[in-house]
Amino acid sequence: MKKLGMLRAACCAGLLGAVFVARGDTIWLTNGRSLTDIVVLEEGAEKVIFKQGSGKMSLPIKSVQKIERDSEKLNALRMDAWQTKYFYTEEYAPSEFSELVAEFQHLKKVRESAMMAKRRMEISASSGQSAQFKVERLEREVEALREQLSEISSVAEKKISQCNNLSREINALGLRIDSLDLDSDEREYLIKKHKQLRKKWQSLSRISDQYAARRASVVKQINDGLSATQRARQEIETGKTEKSKIHARMLPYVNAIESMLANFTECATPENREQHPEFFKGMESMLTGMLDDLKIDMVPVLRNGDQLLVKALLNGEIEATLLLDTGATSTTLSKALATRLGIKEESKGVSILADGSRVTTSRVTLDSVKVGSAVREKVAASVFDEPPGIGVDGLLGMSFLKHFKVQLDTENNQVELIHLDD
Repeated sequence: MKKLGMLRAACCAGLLGAVFVARGDTIWLTNGRSLTDIVVLEEGAEKVIFKQGSGKMSLPIKSVQKIERDSEKLNALRMDAWQTKYFYTEEYAPSEFSELVAEFQHLKKVRESAMMAKRRMEISASSGQSAQFKVERLEREVEALREQLSEISSVAEKKISQCNNLSREINALGLRIDSLDLDSDEREYLIKKHKQLRKKWQSLSRISDQYAARRASVVKQINDGLSATQRARQEIETGKTEKSKIHARMLPYVNAIESMLANFTECATPENREQHPEFFKGMESMLTGMLDDLKIDMVPVLRNGDQLLVKALLNGEIEATLLLDTGATSTTLSKALATRLGIKEESKGVSILADGSRVTTSRVTLDSVKVGSAVREKVAASVFDEPPGIGVDGLLGMSFLKHFKVQLDTENNQVELIHLDD
């Protein structure tokens, strides 16, 4: 990776060669079709051998109707262009660098796998972000519906109570009407009142039914909202799963690039460059392009004896000096720093230090940790009663560093953070 600056500054001239107006040699087939932009190498009694790009192919002579050849000069230029474009294939690469070519071919396959994983992660991240917004919106809607349900239920219960009371009054009045000790005027009055009460009861009953229907509708909306919220949460979890998978793809890619750069640098001596300029120029350009796939942060480090210290911005507001410790399972903070941050203890836990010792700590979650321009949110951390050293506020451990491949550049007093999941 130390060659990163050199390679990125290297000449990235186009490798596609000249653009030809002529279509090269043409083979007309007996089925009416034709092959163009080829160079015929050999026309024999039984077959025609030709080249197209990086491949060499043949056709039985009986399937060929006629052959139209381009000029030798243009065909030579075309072959040169193919050699420039397909410099990394066995057909064109210098035989003495076959191992380098094989490693490059492997790197291309690893890159393809990593880029596919990265695209899936980007899609999942976008879906996950949308799902998070959806969860927040649905939770607000469900909460509003619950308040609405509470109001509707309160009114509905009152209406039902009124209906029940009125029903009892109607029943009591009906029994009185059926009694034998009433004169005709009193019976007529009670019958009239009974009809009025029944009419009132019917009206209340319809209103109660309406409120019951509204309540059932709101309950259904709440249940639908809860189901949609659960599905959105599952989308978020799927996004997290895809994000974790990319580590398994990006880390081999990073390792393959590093190995390739080391071997390329060893082979790219001035003598070899002079003898095979197109080969090394082309490979250098393609490696530069691959390096652009990686997001790399260079972070200054301070040395304190054998300790490496970095500056970190916690929760977007407090700057801290942390000891870089890839052996620590968690990022840790001194109690004084946790107090400055105003974060509350979530639970008790056990942290494993670089020397293998175990200590009881308080667990917290940092909203964000920023080291250089590398930022991660919701970082698990532990709080120790005492700082790990004088002038040190805590440890930068794997709860943050797991998102990167960490490489130390002692020559320039900096640490290289190669992003593995964005």
